[in-house]
Parts: sequence; C-alpha cells; structure tokens
Amino acid sequence: MKNNDGLAVNRVFENPAIAQFWNPTTDAGRAALDAVITQQAEIIAYIDDFKLLMIATLVVTPLLILFKKPPGDACNDDPVTLPPGLDRLAT
Repeated sequence: MKNNDGLAVNRVFENPAIAQFWNPTTDAGRAALDAVITQQAEIIAYIDDFKLLMIATLVVTPLLILFKKPPGDACNDDPVTLPPGLDRLAT
C-alpha cells in the first residue's frame, strides 16, 4: 500500500475552517487536499528510508567481527626506499 492511499483514507475533517479549504467536492479543495496528502506521504517515505538504513546497518554491523587486525610481525616497518633523484624530497 502506498503512503498516499493510507493517508487519503484516514482523512477526518473535524475543524470546519480547515474542512472548507480541503473540500473534496471543489476543484481547489481537491488540489489542496492532494497537495497536503502528497507532502505527508513524502515525509513518511523519507522516514521509511532511514528505517531501512538502520536495519541494513544493524544487519551488517556483526560482520565487523570477521575483520581482525593483522599480527604484529605482519606489519612491514621497513623504511621506504625512494627512487634516485627523489631522495632529496625526504629531507
């Protein structure tokens, strides 16, 4: 179900001042009502994107256990040898 459909079904006009602007029997009312419903649907979709990113992050985070630091002697601590002509840049 699209966000737009759910918002349109549950619209309640309790305030008569607002109900006259969102009157679905007039062209201007339908346009105003559609604009508000579309805006709210976009906000809900934006929030849903962040929920999806949160779930993806929570699913992928345990994979960090698989990454291990290399053993201490695996690191190459030898100084870098520069090609001739570039050794003056090291000083």
